Amino acid sequence: MVGTAPATAEELLRPALVNYGHYTTMQARGGRVRGLAHHLDRLDGANRELFGTGIDRELVCDRLRWALDRVAPEVTVRITVFDRGGSATAGVGVAPEVLVTTSTPIYPDFSPMRVRSAVHQRVLPHLKHMGTLGLMHERRMARRDGFDDVLFTDAGGRVSEGSIWNVGFFDGERIIWPDAPMLTGITMRLLGEALDGRCEFREIRLGDLPELRSAFAVNSITPGRPIASIDDVRFAVDSDLIALLSETYDSVPWDRP
Repeated sequence: MVGTAPATAEELLRPALVNYGHYTTMQARGGRVRGLAHHLDRLDGANRELFGTGIDRELVCDRLRWALDRVAPEVTVRITVFDRGGSATAGVGVAPEVLVTTSTPIYPDFSPMRVRSAVHQRVLPHLKHMGTLGLMHERRMARRDGFDDVLFTDAGGRVSEGSIWNVGFFDGERIIWPDAPMLTGITMRLLGEALDGRCEFREIRLGDLPELRSAFAVNSITPGRPIASIDDVRFAVDSDLIALLSETYDSVPWDRP
């Protein structure tokens, strides 16, 4: 949707062909989403960096409401912000377009997964942007080789993030998030706020993994999917920890745009 109406094929041509833009993704239930203020902050910050201007929050909420009022009660929502005319890539400030799309809802998957590490860092890793070829390629290569997904590190083995998820660790007392260039996910942020005092950021390298008890993946779909192994390091599947993450996330209120 570009404008408060269904988008035309012509309007969708630019984001289909040029990957300069940013987005945020969320699960919607009954016309509501979790962490709406954080999603708006994410869009605003990315917009200032990529387009030189803040986002119109009321416009985003208006278009999000319009879309949610016309679809099934449970959907996946993506809000994409892009420059239809191409002026931004020429160095000119623009008022970019806001595109709201909905698709089939995705439900949490709590099955333990096997992950392998790969040396990779996204361009502008703190932004959720449309340049996803690198991460998708690394994910595909990991799955081709029998793993469920991929975890990114730098050349020195410093852990950052998964392909489309944040990674968290548990040492038996505290939840640890990697201190490295990465995207701070909305679910990760909401869990951190709700579990204030029980989480910390710490530099973690591959060599540190055997010292950690558990590992888990977090994104807009699943608030805590256990990671059974990273490369040849195995972790305990801590059902109490996963239950805590799920219950904590379930306690976060739903927001109406």
